[in-house]
Amino acid sequence: MRLLSFARRFFSFNWLRSRRPAVPFSFRSMGIARRSRGGWNPSRFHRRRSTKHFAGWCFAGEALEGRALLATGATLAPEELLTPPASVPKLSDGFLNAVETATPTSFRVRLGSSGAALGDTLELRLDSNPFAPAKTTVINVAHLNDGHVDFVVTTADLGADGLKTLGARLVDAIVPTTSFTSSSFAFTKDVGLPLATDAPAEQSTSRLADGKLNAVEALSSTAIRVTLGGSGAVAGDRLSLLLNGVAFSPLKEKILDATDIFNDHVDFVVTTANLGGDGDKSLTATVTDQAGN
Repeated sequence: MRLLSFARRFFSFNWLRSRRPAVPFSFRSMGIARRSRGGWNPSRFHRRRSTKHFAGWCFAGEALEGRALLATGATLAPEELLTPPASVPKLSDGFLNAVETATPTSFRVRLGSSGAALGDTLELRLDSNPFAPAKTTVINVAHLNDGHVDFVVTTADLGADGLKTLGARLVDAIVPTTSFTSSSFAFTKDVGLPLATDAPAEQSTSRLADGKLNAVEALSSTAIRVTLGGSGAVAGDRLSLLLNGVAFSPLKEKILDATDIFNDHVDFVVTTANLGGDGDKSLTATVTDQAGN
């Protein structure tokens, strides 16, 4: 009765009929120390998160701690947030290029059915390792209400170019050795800019040798060759032929394949209609890599 009286004074708890037989226990397992001359020592009555059984009945001190459940699983994989004024996420093509790294990228981790609770720690991880410095958040009421946690990642956080995988790790507050890791979100960071190709040059004819294209010469199309040279272009990159620094209409471009890389050049056909009205014309070429650099 003294134990019952003490529990009522110091705990907020519910009495529940146990669905299983009473289990043996000792005063030590209850966190209670017996005084040498009998009675109880309240200072030794520890607040327990786990439920203790007493003669077919049980009580729990979860009301004191604000939670009594462990995390039960992983969160959803991180996802990129759309950053205005952009109309599509930066990583929709699977790449993060030089222009896109000029501003930080936001990622959202949805708690889903993870069982995350107050005090748990959610960590955003890079290639299965912590960021340096670590990107961690202690779950609070707002996170639970929103159902997600947002993180901000800069180009410096991601390090050198290459494949990157982001995952989320939920660490339980009650049992810190218990953690769950989400599936990953993968993309490639590529901020290296392609180098210049060789200058476009007339191919197979010499009608432009004098620097002019006259009415007779304009009756037939002209082949223009772009040599890749030291551009560093690889299969999958896009080679564009430009007129006075802007794209032709319709576009004159080619997604490079293994044959183009082996040949080290691409040929384009230009007609007088492509060139428009009389006047000075300048042909240039650019390489755009798969990341959009």
